[in-house]
Amino acid sequence: MKKGRDTCHSFHKTNFFRWILTIACIAFSYPALFYGCSSPAAVEVPGEEYSVIDIRSAYDVSPGAGSRNTDVFVFNDDALKRLDCYQRISGNGGVIASRSGDKVLVAVSNASAGDWTDIFSYEALSNVRVLLEDENPEDPVSVGSSGIRAGSREVNEIEMHRLMAEIRLTGLRTDFFGTEFEGEPLDDVRVYLTNVSGSCRLLREDCQRPEVVINSGRLDELSLSDFSYRELILRELGDVGKDGVKGDVRLFCYPCDHEEESPGSPFTKLVIEGKIRGRTYYYPLVVNRGSNVGTVFWEEGKEEELDVGIRSGRIYSYDITICRSGTDDPDIPVEGGMVRIDGRIVGWEEKENERVMF
Repeated sequence: MKKGRDTCHSFHKTNFFRWILTIACIAFSYPALFYGCSSPAAVEVPGEEYSVIDIRSAYDVSPGAGSRNTDVFVFNDDALKRLDCYQRISGNGGVIASRSGDKVLVAVSNASAGDWTDIFSYEALSNVRVLLEDENPEDPVSVGSSGIRAGSREVNEIEMHRLMAEIRLTGLRTDFFGTEFEGEPLDDVRVYLTNVSGSCRLLREDCQRPEVVINSGRLDELSLSDFSYRELILRELGDVGKDGVKGDVRLFCYPCDHEEESPGSPFTKLVIEGKIRGRTYYYPLVVNRGSNVGTVFWEEGKEEELDVGIRSGRIYSYDITICRSGTDDPDIPVEGGMVRIDGRIVGWEEKENERVMF
């Protein structure tokens, strides 16, 4: 950037080079990007249109999380959906200019997909994949989109949604009443997810099969060595007795909403692993599928029947009591009587609107 400014300064010395520079600036000014933290009028440029949007996060951002980066893409709203303009916003503000007309705006927060130099169309962006191993549970990748009219005086609201879903244990305890293990705890307890999709498209459509599966059939700690936050899909809890675990246990994964299970496309499972008298037992639960004995999921504020499987932006909440010994295989779901389960689906906790200027 500094070298370019020095060159422009030298060209300014002659009218001839000033004329050449003016023609070059016009030729390469599409799309035009302008930065600022004041109102669009402060940087207004003839021929460019400015729009105002609210970015609404459909989840809480942890106070300890890093500053959020939001990549904003504006595409022409036509058959080709070519990129009109792009800008990365750090923090809560920024200004961007686009050409006039109907546009499709896509905002992507916290994605580490690179510098986006290959994104020239909406289709190209739809094929970008993010990796679960790069996710931060406190500052997750989220996406929002909306149709806008560039230059309109209306405020356009963009609601950001996480790509990940959350599998949450609100309670975990033992109750071996009436068995030979009565009064004993479950030792060395670990809770983890198996058959987890390792990647997800930014602009994902429903019912897509996983392309990469992590923890296929059982826990694979070697695969977790590449994770920035291995606690996304593995938590170690120690011994668990009748008093249960204090606080929620939160795990995260990408969607698993395909209709039929196959060897290459298994359903995601929540697995509780522990020892009774030195022997290891497993309590695998297929998340939000009909094979969960005694599990009834519901979504607050909605009466219609919910889709099965795991969807982006939802919390699948379990309260589990372990009643007797489990299975010998982490890929064999629990049978009736092994556990008592209460389950529900809830939405993300919402955060107040954040205004970003475009």
